Amino acid sequence: MEDETHEDFHYNVKEFRSKNYQKIKRVLPPLKYGECYGYTPIPALGGKKSYKTLQIVDAKTYVDMIGQATGKIIDLS
Repeated sequence: MEDETHEDFHYNVKEFRSKNYQKIKRVLPPLKYGECYGYTPIPALGGKKSYKTLQIVDAKTYVDMIGQATGKIIDLS
């Protein structure tokens, strides 16, 4: 696996400063280990990127669903 580039890090930081993330973390309870905020349905399947469609989901399942919709990056098994 390649090292994370400066551009990747900058993107990740920018994503966590997004308006949707900032809004939803005040509305939903804190995340537990293995959870993440996920759009439902996922945008790759027609879902909207709105804080109103974010829910707490199982992180591994969510990443697997994204992989099924867009193509896997790595095997999470």
